Amino acid sequence: MRIEDYLAVFDLQLVADTDVTIKQHSENIMSCFVTFMRILTGRDIQLKEVRFIHEAPRDISDYQRIFRAPLVFKQPTSALLLERKYLDLPIIQPNQQLLVLFEEHAKELLRQIGEQHFYSEKVKTLFKATHSTLSFCGVPVPWALI
Repeated sequence: MRIEDYLAVFDLQLVADTDVTIKQHSENIMSCFVTFMRILTGRDIQLKEVRFIHEAPRDISDYQRIFRAPLVFKQPTSALLLERKYLDLPIIQPNQQLLVLFEEHAKELLRQIGEQHFYSEKVKTLFKATHSTLSFCGVPVPWALI
């Protein structure tokens, strides 16, 4: 992340075998990031711009629905731009179980791009050893899904 005037810029640089893999991973990471910011703050975070390294698809309606911001394709890096004031928003739903879910999701993303994140595995093992069940927003989640 870097700050440019009143904007926070979250650049995403991935290394992968194919352009298709980079496209899929960047879209997944960026959409999750935006969704998690909105959930955790309880605010409809308005992005100023979303940049993608890949070419625009024929149909961008899903991009518009998820990001709700101007979309720019064929850029040097994929990036999310938002007002830096959003960085000061409190997390309204501090939830240890949700943190574990986010840790596990981050671990999976890192695994997909070829990196290892052993800390998350230790957290998962410890959590499983001390908790018989996990719930997300009050709904039980089977360990097999995590």
